[in-house]
Amino acid sequence: MKKKIMMISLISTFVITIFFITVIVAQVGKYDLGYSNVALNNGSISKKGTQKLLNPSSETTPQSSAQNPSTIVQTTISETSNMITSAAAPTECVHVYVISKVEPTCTSQGYTEHTCTKCGKSYRDAYVGPHDYGKYFCVYCGRPDPTRPIISLYEWMKIEKNAPIMGNGKFSSINYTENDVTYSIMSDPWTTVYDHGISFEYEKGEEIFRITLESTKKCSIYYRYNGVNGSNSSLSNESVNSNLKINLDYFYDGGNTGCTKEEFSKQMTSKIDEAMKIIQDKILTPKTGLKLKDFGFSSY
Repeated sequence: MKKKIMMISLISTFVITIFFITVIVAQVGKYDLGYSNVALNNGSISKKGTQKLLNPSSETTPQSSAQNPSTIVQTTISETSNMITSAAAPTECVHVYVISKVEPTCTSQGYTEHTCTKCGKSYRDAYVGPHDYGKYFCVYCGRPDPTRPIISLYEWMKIEKNAPIMGNGKFSSINYTENDVTYSIMSDPWTTVYDHGISFEYEKGEEIFRITLESTKKCSIYYRYNGVNGSNSSLSNESVNSNLKINLDYFYDGGNTGCTKEEFSKQMTSKIDEAMKIIQDKILTPKTGLKLKDFGFSSY
């Protein structure tokens, strides 16, 4: 009797064990994680075949940028497509530039601009400075070249619209009159002293004061007053101002006025600052853009 009971108990235990094993196997077979069917395809992860999700509503959290500062990659598990996709950061633009040239003006630089047709990035190079002087004049505004002021001003004055030709058909002159005094810049192609005669002149009746340029370093000075004439043919341009002490190399009192060299020299130098400042401010700079400093007269 006891043997029958033991036999029944063993059989029951066996049957129950088989039952639970069967249930467990059946439950495990419901889930296929698909690890053996996952392949790397061109940098993205894709699943071969059918995939059942343990939790269809779940999504992986985007990878933190702190984990990889240079690249942010987001990975998403899609229930509908059963695909695992990876979106990488865009690559740097391969620029395709179009070129445009901006011409200079008298007050602004010219340059070449390169602009990418794909991303809009641009840069500039090949800068050209304002004022493009040809042989003598700026090709934009026509003003004389200040680096060669004497020859450039001389050639500029040969153009009649710039400096009307005087009665003898040779002299060109630009004039300004104030308080019965005529201030002038004169060009004399017949000068016997210099190759290109440029003079700055003050004239009031019979009184004439004139500075004639030899270069940007040397000039001559002439004065006539009440029939007395005097000059110095070799002065430094930078020394010219009303404090100049002139040693005359020519002096003639044609009217026998009794004027001495010292008196005459003092009268001559008193005209220098007045004449030069008005010639610069009223004629030279407004008409040509030049200044007396361009000619070596450092006092103005």
